[in-house]
Amino acid sequence: MTIARPGFERRVLSALDARPARIPVLVGGCGTGRTFLLRRLRERLGPSGCQYIDIERSATTPERLLRTVLMASPFTAPDVSADARSPREAFDSLVAFFQGARSRSGAPVTFLLDEALEFRTFENFPRLRHVFHDLIAGLSGGSTNRFVLTTRFITRGLRFVRDQPSLEVIHLTPLTRLSSYPSPFRDLGKSDTEIANKLAAWFTQLFHGDASTQAIYFPIGADQANIQDILHNKETRTEGVGLGMMIAVQMDKREEFDRLWTYASAVLEYKDGPKRGYFQSHCDTPIATTQVCDDPYGEAQMTTALIFAHDRWGSTTTGRELARSGGAHGRRHDRGPDGPSLPGGGTRAVARREHPAGGDRGRAAPPGLGRVGPRRHLPSLAGRAPPRRADRAVRRAGPDRLSALRRRAPRRPRSASCDRAPPARGAAERTGERP
Repeated sequence: MTIARPGFERRVLSALDARPARIPVLVGGCGTGRTFLLRRLRERLGPSGCQYIDIERSATTPERLLRTVLMASPFTAPDVSADARSPREAFDSLVAFFQGARSRSGAPVTFLLDEALEFRTFENFPRLRHVFHDLIAGLSGGSTNRFVLTTRFITRGLRFVRDQPSLEVIHLTPLTRLSSYPSPFRDLGKSDTEIANKLAAWFTQLFHGDASTQAIYFPIGADQANIQDILHNKETRTEGVGLGMMIAVQMDKREEFDRLWTYASAVLEYKDGPKRGYFQSHCDTPIATTQVCDDPYGEAQMTTALIFAHDRWGSTTTGRELARSGGAHGRRHDRGPDGPSLPGGGTRAVARREHPAGGDRGRAAPPGLGRVGPRRHLPSLAGRAPPRRADRAVRRAGPDRLSALRRRAPRRPRSASCDRAPPARGAAERTGERP
C-alpha cells in the first residue's frame, strides 16, 4: 500500500492554481508513486471535474486513443467528434478536446495524463513527426483547462520538456520502506482495539471455527494442515494454501504457517520430472468441473509468504530458507535439452503462448507440464530473477524463429587478423580483400 505524499500534492496544486497556470510534469522512475499521486489528485479534485488517462495503455493509434478518451470522459467539447479520417486529424481532434472540454456545469476541467511521453509512439504516423512538441504547444495554447503530466523516462523526459516555460518539472524521489502498514479501518474511525478484536475473531472463525460450517483450515496429523476450497468439493488448491500462508505470516501465526508450508512441500510439491518445483493444484474448466493443474498465482503467493516469514521469524531447518523460497519462480531459468525452460525444468521457450485448451479459465502448457491455470503476476516478484540473454533473444524473436536460433552456428574464434585495421577502400578493390 502506498502512502500519501502531501508535499508533492501541494506543489502540483500550486502549479495548477498559479496565474497563468503552469503544467506540472512529474518525473520519476518505477516505484516513485506517479500513478498513485495522480489518483490522489483525482480524488481531491473530484470525478466531475477531473479525468485520469493512462496514455501507455491507450495509445495504440491516434484514432483509437481519441475514441477511448471521448467514450470514458464525463466532459463535452463543441465540434469534437470521434470520427477521424487520418491519424493527424484524430490527434488534432484530441488536442481540441483537451483545450475545449467543459464539465456539466460549464466549468474548466483538469486532465491527468499518465505516461504522457508515450505520445511519441505516434511519431511514425503521417504528419506526426513532432507529436509531443505539438501536444505541449496545444496544451499551453491559452486554454483555461489544467493539465498534469507524468513520465518514468527521466533523462528523455527532461530533454523533451526543457525550454518550455509553461511546464514545471517536479522530480519524484523514491518511496521509502514503511515501518507499518496504513490501516483503512483506522481511517474509518475504528480504534486499534476494535480492529485487533475484529481481525482476531475473523481469524479464529476461518482457521479454528466449526469444521462443518466455518473453518477452511484443517489440521492434518501432528505438523501439517491445508486450506480446503469448500465450494469445489473441499479441494486443496495452491491459491488457498498460499493465501493462508500470507494471512498467517502477517498475523504472526507461526504454527499455522509452518503446518501449511510443511503440507505444501510434503504433499503438493513435485519432486522430480518436468514438473519439479511446481505444486499440484486444481483449476476450473468451462464445463463446471475441475482438474489437476499448476497455478502460478498460488505459487507466487507461497513464495512471497516465505520471504515475509524469513523477515519476520528468520530461516529454520524446516525449509524456510530464502534460496528455497524462490521455488518454481527461481527455477524458471533452468535450461533443458531443447533450450530455455519454464519453471521446474520444462523445456519449451518461455515466450511460447499456447491457445487455452479449456477456454479463458486456463492455458495449455508444454508437453509434460499438464494444464496451467491463469497467470496473475505479483509486482514484488517481477524483477526477482533477471532473464538470461538467451531468454531475451527468444522473446524478441518469437516462437516461430526458435528453431533457427538453436541452429545458429557458434561464432568463430577471434583471429589475429581481426586486430588489424581494415584496408583502405582502394586497396580492397585492388586486392579483392573484404574489410
